[in-house]
Amino acid sequence: MVGRTASVAARVVGGLGLMVGLAAGSATAAIVGAEPAPVTVENRTAEPIACEASIAHWFSAAFGTAGPGASLALPLLRAPDGTVAVVSDRGEAMAVERVWCGRPGAAWQTRATLDLPRSEGAAVDWPELIICRMADRLICAPVR
Repeated sequence: MVGRTASVAARVVGGLGLMVGLAAGSATAAIVGAEPAPVTVENRTAEPIACEASIAHWFSAAFGTAGPGASLALPLLRAPDGTVAVVSDRGEAMAVERVWCGRPGAAWQTRATLDLPRSEGAAVDWPELIICRMADRLICAPVR
């Protein structure tokens, strides 16, 4: 993917409090009603996986890497209109176009896109846990 990489606050589970604190302030002003909607990705493969997102203006956000058997927290926000976002290290809420996981260094080329609901309303079945497994390619599916 062509673009610049923007770091996101709270790359791991321990940093989630920082993201929540930013989300409560003016960072979400451009994304009305955005609330924390974290997703945990569990790596059930024999190799590390890296998770990233494409965000507006040709940026990509790297969430980090999870080794075999490890988990990675994705500090996402969700607005009532279905917009999914991340908070940058500058405190800016940035709309997410797509989230994926793949092999570190080639996450885009080996990606498994995470299926995140984009419909409006509070009653959306938001996945709190997504499990990634290896078949003939990486497959990441929500646990509901």
